[in-house]
Amino acid sequence: MKVNNQGASPPPYIVLLTIAVIQGLALLALYQAYQYKVWPSQTPVFAYPLLAVTVLLPIGLQLALTQTNVRLLVQLSIGCSILIALLAGYLGFQATPINAFKTDALNVRGLLAGGVASFIALIFVQQLSSGTERSYGQLLLFSWRNLLMGIFAALFVGLFFLMLLLWSALFAQIGIEIFKDVFFEAWFLIPTLTIAFSVGLAVFKELTGIIDQIWRLVRALIRLLLPLILTVSVLFSASLPFTGLDVLWATNLGTALLLAIAFVVLFYLNIVYQDGVSDHPYPELIHRWITVSLPVVVILSLLSLVGLFARLDQYGWTVARFWAGFIWAFLTLFSVSYTWMVWKLRWRWPEGLSVCNTRIAVLMLAGLVLVNSPLLDFRKLSLASQMARLERGDVTLYTFDFFYVRQELARPGYLAIEQLKASLGDDDAELLAKIESPARITNSSASASWVYHPSDLVLPETLVDAITGSSLSPLSPEQRVSVFVVKIDMNEDGRSDYAFIPLEERELWRAAVYTERSGAWHPKPLVANQVLNENGDPRAWTAERIDDSVPRLRDAPFKDLVIGETVFRANFEIDR
Repeated sequence: MKVNNQGASPPPYIVLLTIAVIQGLALLALYQAYQYKVWPSQTPVFAYPLLAVTVLLPIGLQLALTQTNVRLLVQLSIGCSILIALLAGYLGFQATPINAFKTDALNVRGLLAGGVASFIALIFVQQLSSGTERSYGQLLLFSWRNLLMGIFAALFVGLFFLMLLLWSALFAQIGIEIFKDVFFEAWFLIPTLTIAFSVGLAVFKELTGIIDQIWRLVRALIRLLLPLILTVSVLFSASLPFTGLDVLWATNLGTALLLAIAFVVLFYLNIVYQDGVSDHPYPELIHRWITVSLPVVVILSLLSLVGLFARLDQYGWTVARFWAGFIWAFLTLFSVSYTWMVWKLRWRWPEGLSVCNTRIAVLMLAGLVLVNSPLLDFRKLSLASQMARLERGDVTLYTFDFFYVRQELARPGYLAIEQLKASLGDDDAELLAKIESPARITNSSASASWVYHPSDLVLPETLVDAITGSSLSPLSPEQRVSVFVVKIDMNEDGRSDYAFIPLEERELWRAAVYTERSGAWHPKPLVANQVLNENGDPRAWTAERIDDSVPRLRDAPFKDLVIGETVFRANFEIDR
């Protein structure tokens, strides 16, 4: 048996395979329960914990288990499993009553949050159960090994699946269909792919030397990129006083881009500097440039906060904004901490990385636990914010976003809507219909916030269905976008097309034209040009212009839509 550089021998293959077989059979049982709608699939309070523990616990055991830490690891695993089950049970409770609303957003956010929390928790469990001297360097070792082994094991599963595809296709070509029939049955595929993942982990657990070499290669490449990304960040920040912030918020991407670049800088920084004392990755000149550039991350974080709060007064808090705020809080905490280390330690600031990162990681783990518990549930907080807007009169019942409350806020949103319906009684049939089917709109209900050309325009019912059939529709009223709707034959095929142009400058990325082909409506983006106004402001589109402008067409083969000085060009390379 090979020994890794921690002095701990990995367990025999048979142990890891046994864990994988049990996991695969358990996943198969849960899948069949869901397929045949039997317990526990119809009881999310039990189904979610069983699924979470079945997925996370075996993977954690396979990554952390050695021949010397069995007893302590089992004890820690029991405690972690109980916590996972409780949090997943609460998530399942939020999915009740079943079939009353969509749970896609609930499940995706729960999966992402649970995955990140489990990754952080696992490296601390590995350290506690290792029986060796605890250090920040050890946490780093566990983190990158777990990450790379998980990636390579997943890659192995993908290659194995492709082999099954090729295998079945080859034999099907000569008339032997049994492999095609068997390989893609749930009873075969789920346990087999689970075992394949375990085999990948088992192999890579004995090849830690190769994993470490790959990590050193990754680190060497990122070492080249860190000074560059910091230089880009500095140049970007220095440009803002000359361009102004309005350009940054012209689309909904500004905040996300700022958070993304702040994350990349901090991620690269930690990969390159590691524990800050084991080696010196850069010559003195480059290290000093990184040191003086580091506070720019604080600037990026503060700017992202401006974008985050830009629309709170208008639209209130949502689950997505709360998660953006959560991410912002920890990115800012990291960046401020690093800047403080620069102030305190000057050029020796990397020496403080170990203490700083460890404490913030523990805090992040606690935060992820809290937001997935009743103590800090973003769905409840978002509901309170939206209902407060209704009580203050910021929105009316006829313009209130019932779709969001019902589909995004899970059980709290469902209960709030049911309570509201009970309070209304049968006095307002139109309002009750809107509450019952919020994704369904009519021309009259949209007219309060939409402007039409011609003014007596009535949208075809099939087009209404196309616009509102999905919660992700970029032009649905549920997205809170007021639009200018133009009926016009843009491709001159003798059939009317419908252009939807947001009335707000920053929402122009949502502009689209719907054309009918083969009985179905197909949206294409409308890309607006940038024309300077009399003050040199690049914002060419304003809602006031539509009052004095008659939409017209320009250029062939597919006509441009011109309103005032603004040209909207259909982009047929992109489907929406």
